[in-house]
Amino acid sequence: MADEDKAHFEKDRFDATMKLVEFRLARISSRRQHEWKVTVGLWAILAAWIFKSKADHPFIFWLVLICIVLVHIWWIRMHWVRSTQDAKIAFTYQDDAAKLIYPTPKEEVRKFYFYEERKLSGCEKRLHSLCETMARFYKKREISDCEKRLGFLCEGVCWVQVLTTVVLAIGAAFGA
Repeated sequence: MADEDKAHFEKDRFDATMKLVEFRLARISSRRQHEWKVTVGLWAILAAWIFKSKADHPFIFWLVLICIVLVHIWWIRMHWVRSTQDAKIAFTYQDDAAKLIYPTPKEEVRKFYFYEERKLSGCEKRLHSLCETMARFYKKREISDCEKRLGFLCEGVCWVQVLTTVVLAIGAAFGA
């Protein structure tokens, strides 16, 4: 009976840990959806300003546009920082759940599967190395100050948002 209780406890622990992973991933998804809705709304406003009649006070108009762009960049950065923190915590929970299933250290399981059981092509080795690097990046629970300030610039999605906002702001400034 004790083994059955222990197995039931381990299953409950695993389920609870995976629920924490799902919660963190749902937060990331929800945050990203909100971020894109606001971004597309801002782009619509900037696009409308491109076709607006000439501004009465060009200096104030430029100042407002610069402020909008800077606030939007800051806002994207804050969303990236929070989403990255959630992703790192989710990966930590996922590792904890994996340890419940595979009591063998994860490195030994990876070593056995990837290097001893079969040979990898050059492309597969590079991909595996990239995945290992990403896993190490996300495994760290904290984000360094440098990452908090500049890390979002490594994300292509953030670049798309920033550059599109800047281009539309410039278009609005010269269109007005």
